[in-house]
Amino acid sequence: MRPRVAAGRSWARACLVGLGVLVVLGALGTVLHPESPAGYEAGVPLVAVLLGVVASALVGPALGRAEWWWHVAVVAGIGGLLFVGIEVTRLAQAVEDSVVEDTAGAPAEAVVPDHRLDTPETIDGWSLDHSADAETQGAAESAQEGLGDLATVVTARYVGPDVPTVAVYGATFTDQEARGTAGFTTDTAQGLLDFLAGAGVTGAVPVDPGPLGGSLSCAGPGAEGVPQDVHVCGWYDRATFATVSVVGVEDVGEAGEAVRAIRAGMTR
Repeated sequence: MRPRVAAGRSWARACLVGLGVLVVLGALGTVLHPESPAGYEAGVPLVAVLLGVVASALVGPALGRAEWWWHVAVVAGIGGLLFVGIEVTRLAQAVEDSVVEDTAGAPAEAVVPDHRLDTPETIDGWSLDHSADAETQGAAESAQEGLGDLATVVTARYVGPDVPTVAVYGATFTDQEARGTAGFTTDTAQGLLDFLAGAGVTGAVPVDPGPLGGSLSCAGPGAEGVPQDVHVCGWYDRATFATVSVVGVEDVGEAGEAVRAIRAGMTR
């Protein structure tokens, strides 16, 4: 027997064994993955064989490979590549699905707010009123004691010759777990209603929150919990929340405009 033919037959036997292994793997797949259609598991090796036969019939003669072992090798080779490719794809999809499921069920405690509140000296036409520091500092300390490590409290009063007086009592959540621990919902509209209700204010109407998003509402004089000549507003987003008293405006529209400007200036 010619060495070339003998070597070819050895390769053919090896490929036949490999093809048999593929068929066994297909059967095992049916047992190990009962949720998958049995036809799919059993059909992978059969499709591989058919593709290999077609490929060997087309490529073999063109290369001058008429020996039978050449055709078997092509069949087994294409079958193996197809089977391995499909199984690797399925495994990758299973891993991805597992990661998505784990992420969806994971708590949001690692999500740190991407902005915070600060008290700059000036905001547009407003200036920070340091004469009110004692009053606002006392309110801040009281609120901070109540919130503990869940949020960082900021209070300030801004005044100006041609702008309404604005007093802000706000805070920045430490992280998203802290928001849940503090009892605040991730629904900004409902969270704002709860927050204002906790401050004794009801009857606030939604106004445009501006580019910072979240929710912003204002209540005018006469609403429950609102003194005369004062508008009380509140905002609530994924990182910050605040109540704002506005003096010197005519309606909730003007109050909302003032709060949007102050909020933008205090956000870092």
